[in-house]
Amino acid sequence: MAHIRIWKTIKQGLYSFEVNSKSIGTLEVIYTHFDRKALFTIENKVYTLKYSSFWKSNFLITDENENVILTSRIEKWYANTTILEYKGKQL
Repeated sequence: MAHIRIWKTIKQGLYSFEVNSKSIGTLEVIYTHFDRKALFTIENKVYTLKYSSFWKSNFLITDENENVILTSRIEKWYANTTILEYKGKQL
């Protein structure tokens, strides 16, 4: 049986992810004058995706206790390759 996965817009900048009509999580995109980030909730756990580095070309995902879950970095400033680090492993 195929699972039906869909993103639904709740309002501008707030979205719900559903699998077989059951809400799995939400995503809220926040733009401020000096910052941009996304808050997403999965199984009642809140995570934050924030851009980092001087040029804001890297990002990191943290949990509600500010523990780093995943980081990204560009191999070289002119490269198109991004290195993800999750649980001590580079992907």
